Amino acid sequence: MRLDKLLTELGTGSRSEVKKYIRSGLVTVNGEVVKKPEQKVDEKNDTVCFRGNPLTYTVSQTGGMRDCNGGQSAPDSHGLSD
Repeated sequence: MRLDKLLTELGTGSRSEVKKYIRSGLVTVNGEVVKKPEQKVDEKNDTVCFRGNPLTYTVSQTGGMRDCNGGQSAPDSHGLSD
């Protein structure tokens, strides 16, 4: 899935807002700053953070994105984690 699409689906902002966030360096994937909204991410296995906060995405009962510390997020989480 495209990074901008994932962030939009998680309610981080509109597609245009999310693209600005990404280009501004506010998003990391697997600990690396990403500045290309079109970057592909694996919503089941990649660690995606927005402003240092882990994002989680419901994939299935056994899936889920990893948090910024490398731990498995709860599969039923959705949106920004506290």
